[in-house]
Amino acid sequence: MRENIFRGKPVTITAKNGWCTGNLIVQKNGRVYIEEQGGKHIRREVIPETVGQFTGLYDSKRTKRYPAGQPVFEGDLLRRGARTFVAEYRDGCFEACEWFDSKDGGYYIRNALICETDRSEVIGNKYDA
Repeated sequence: MRENIFRGKPVTITAKNGWCTGNLIVQKNGRVYIEEQGGKHIRREVIPETVGQFTGLYDSKRTKRYPAGQPVFEGDLLRRGARTFVAEYRDGCFEACEWFDSKDGGYYIRNALICETDRSEVIGNKYDA
C-alpha cells in the first residue's frame, strides 16, 4: 500500500532543505499546512502551489539516508541519461513527462515518455528550477 505523504515549501523557510513532509491539512480559509511526523507533530504553513504527493516510487540513487532510493514526489525532476522528466499526477495516475527549460520558466510535453524511476535520479523539482 502506498503511503499518503505530502511535501511542500514552507511560507517561512525554517525546515531542513527548505521543504517539509508529512500529512496535508487544508483549512476552509484556503491556508495549507503540512504536519511533520517524527516525535513532535509540527504543523507548518506551506505555499499551496508547491504541494506534491509522494508517488509511491523511488529513484535509482541509493544512499545511507535513502537505502531504497530517494522518494519521488509530484513536481520532482528526474534525470535519465541526457533527458529530464517531471513527475505529475494526471488522469488518476502518476506519469513522467519530458521537461524543457526556457528563459520564461520550465515547461513540459505531456505523454512524451514514461520514465522508469528505478533507472532515473531525482535532480531537483520544478519549483526550484
